[in-house]
Amino acid sequence: MSDRVFRFGRCELRIAPKEVFLEGRQQSLAPKPFDVLVYLIEHRDRIVSKDELLDKFWPSESICPSVVNGAIMKVRRAIGDHARVSTLIKTAHRAGYQFAGELREEARPSESGIAHNPAQASPTVPLTVSLALLPFKNQTGQVDMDWVELGLMSLVVKALGTDHRLSVTPIRFLLSALEALPKEAPLPERATLVQRLLGVRYVAQVVVGREGDQYHLDCNIGNAEKTEQVRLHGPELTRLGQRLARQLGSALFPAGSAVPLAFDSADPLANRALARAMQAVGEQKWTEALNLLQVVLDIEHDNEAVLLERLRVLAALDDSEAFRLGDQLLAQARAMDDRRLVAEIHLAMGNAYMTRRLTDMAKHHLDEALSLAAGHESREWIASTSLLRASIAISDLDFDKTRELLDRVEPLCDPGGNQLQRIQLLTLRMILHAETGDLPRASQFVQKTVELNREHGLRIGLGRAMNNRAIIGIRRGHLRQAAADGEEAFETSRVENAPMKITLPALVLCRIYRLLRRPNDIRRVLGVLDTLEVGRAPFNKAYRLCAQAQLEATLGQHAKAAQQLIEACALLKQAGQLLDHRWTFSYLTCSLMLSGQTDAAIAVYAEQRALPRFDQDLELQGTLLYWQAQQAFAEGDLALARQQMCRAASTIPLGHWHADACLDGAWLHLEAGQMDAARSLLRGMEPWLNEYPPGLAFQARLLYADGSYAAATDAHRRYVESIDCEVPAYYLELGAVYAKAARQAPASPAPLPRTPRLPAAM
Repeated sequence: MSDRVFRFGRCELRIAPKEVFLEGRQQSLAPKPFDVLVYLIEHRDRIVSKDELLDKFWPSESICPSVVNGAIMKVRRAIGDHARVSTLIKTAHRAGYQFAGELREEARPSESGIAHNPAQASPTVPLTVSLALLPFKNQTGQVDMDWVELGLMSLVVKALGTDHRLSVTPIRFLLSALEALPKEAPLPERATLVQRLLGVRYVAQVVVGREGDQYHLDCNIGNAEKTEQVRLHGPELTRLGQRLARQLGSALFPAGSAVPLAFDSADPLANRALARAMQAVGEQKWTEALNLLQVVLDIEHDNEAVLLERLRVLAALDDSEAFRLGDQLLAQARAMDDRRLVAEIHLAMGNAYMTRRLTDMAKHHLDEALSLAAGHESREWIASTSLLRASIAISDLDFDKTRELLDRVEPLCDPGGNQLQRIQLLTLRMILHAETGDLPRASQFVQKTVELNREHGLRIGLGRAMNNRAIIGIRRGHLRQAAADGEEAFETSRVENAPMKITLPALVLCRIYRLLRRPNDIRRVLGVLDTLEVGRAPFNKAYRLCAQAQLEATLGQHAKAAQQLIEACALLKQAGQLLDHRWTFSYLTCSLMLSGQTDAAIAVYAEQRALPRFDQDLELQGTLLYWQAQQAFAEGDLALARQQMCRAASTIPLGHWHADACLDGAWLHLEAGQMDAARSLLRGMEPWLNEYPPGLAFQARLLYADGSYAAATDAHRRYVESIDCEVPAYYLELGAVYAKAARQAPASPAPLPRTPRLPAAM
């Protein structure tokens, strides 16, 4: 049969190239299911048992017998046959399967290699058409029918997702986009937003109603140019949803083949349970979703679509069962040579390992998913998976891999497409440039994310972008603007009733106000947090502890701050927040040193050196040098302190730790009478000298050393006025010396008392 072409029903089967066409459209069918179909055709005169198929196609593999069911299901989808009313592949109960179609052999392709392509007879259509379904509107008058909003919609989305001609917007993007509008916004307004924000060509809007014992679905599908209406009636909603998927396919591809269903059960209970499960998934009610999926599986034991959904839910629940199920599904999908299914399972497994914070395994599965995706998944799927993988690379400080992934994604996130993905890409670009020390480029990227979120009315996204802009502002020394940005991010999260998202902007604000020495503002921020239920997630508790530690440190209560930071470090490590875990170490070392717990600080040094990729983390390396310099200063070894502080300043990327090293190093040089060395360390530090209280204090010290006594007095006054906490006694003493010198104008500066601590540590 190797060179033959067969026709049956609405299908054409080309044996040599392993191609299946349904109504002129080539179908996606993996090699193993294709071979099963050919084998059934070859032995169409009899029933072929499951055991025979297992022995023939999976002879040496430890495979669950349900792999045969999966292969048959894929074959039926590809040839337009349906288990409920099968006419081509009959199931003989407890016996096996038999091909029952009327078979016609056609002429094989010509020797010239030019073969008849059924697709050429059909009207030209785009390779993919982008479509978004809005959440269905329940107008049945029944409160218990709220599951149709996301549940019934999800069934239709999954059915349409099996059609290779369609790119259907994932529900997570749809719901994120709709956050830009009030929930009661009219359907046309929501459709316009989705088209603009997600870059889709068509939007479908569905209203579910009821008249007596009949339900009806009223669907408008279209774009700015034209709209088509579909109305369906029937007694059972999930059946109507399946019919709607086929109607939408017909509306989009009038001359094309029918849409194969992702889930097609003859049992209405299974269909309704799956719809309710998908509603729960959309609402992130994972335990409820898991229970409902089990109801479906009790009826449809081996349905791979439901098993894959179960895997995703188990991953979200951080349930160890996900790993067993994932391995089982991978074995079956590989046995059927179904690359697309294997890629989907790898993605789900990657998410499961990410939830468990096992990043090496997560990277393995995501890399496998991406290697299998080309030609089998949509651009949006590949972009999303690549961006997820890039976020892990950034956490690993693997910046070369991050750059490679983002460069690969860039062509997939064009300005006219999915703006949510584009914002995510720009955000990762911003983090990459910030972590590699290119703050001007990081600022450009974060500004673009701010503009895009404002343009599209994404208020929660805008809060995140403003928080990122505040973080970049801190690193550049623009503290007053950073505080304004941080306040906007904090207020946005509060107003949008997003308590789970408010702890990070709260922490960023507290960091800014610690740098500005404004404990009353930190108390205000913490007071707002105290009024909110921010959830029990480890990272939320950790951020709250870190914010409280900023207050204690600002008040000089470093022992208390250290205790809070120790607990926060453990929680961040548990939550897999690796970047935050690293910077928390620096604050912990600071509090331990300043509270006199030198031995504990040395132990933390050792723990930091043992962190993965420590040799690539310049900030962590530099802050260790910085605190070694502080320790040398406390022990009276000023030469070693100067040497280590200069090394720290040249190692730490731009940011407040870099500023502290430069300011403290310059102060040490001043005390040694090395004016030129002090000025050299402060080149390009103008924002820190003008807005950062230790910078203002240093300016006064430098002016005094230069003999500008009146200017030194004015600079010292600006320092005192900039803070709202108690002025350290040493600075009060300096202020008195400056003022006396301004009154008496001595020929040369009088010696100053030796500082008990370097300025950034006071």
